[in-house]
Amino acid sequence: MYDKWIGIYIKDTLKEDSTLVSLSKKEREILIKNSNLDCVLTGSWPPFSSFENNKLEGISIDYWNLIKKKTLINSECRIEEKFDNILNLIKEGKADLTVGTTITEDRLKYANFSKPYVSYPIAVATTIDKRYISKTASLIGKKKLQLENHIAHIIF
Repeated sequence: MYDKWIGIYIKDTLKEDSTLVSLSKKEREILIKNSNLDCVLTGSWPPFSSFENNKLEGISIDYWNLIKKKTLINSECRIEEKFDNILNLIKEGKADLTVGTTITEDRLKYANFSKPYVSYPIAVATTIDKRYISKTASLIGKKKLQLENHIAHIIF
């Protein structure tokens, strides 16, 4: 994972080691009780998750594989077509986790979250002849194009 996602930007400062993560007694008991965690995600959110060459790939997948390796978690991820379906499966207890989502107040009502493993800015793009947009409030009443079922849909 280092060479694929980090090493291309930072050389020789971070090294992946093969040691297992030290878990508390409670964490070990939870993992024993839930020996096969059901992971769901879309395969259509590159570079975080994508379905290429008949397999899931991406930053989120690589992080989850590293976590599984270091904690001896048994889990396979399956694809759901729509992101809303993923959240509903987790909400209804029909799936255990997803490896690429954003923390929102609504989601905190039914899900626990790890610390974020990646952060990136969401930007607003406009035509070159328009002024810089410094506040989302300036978009009120303007025509906007946004992705359905995307975190920007909630923010804007």
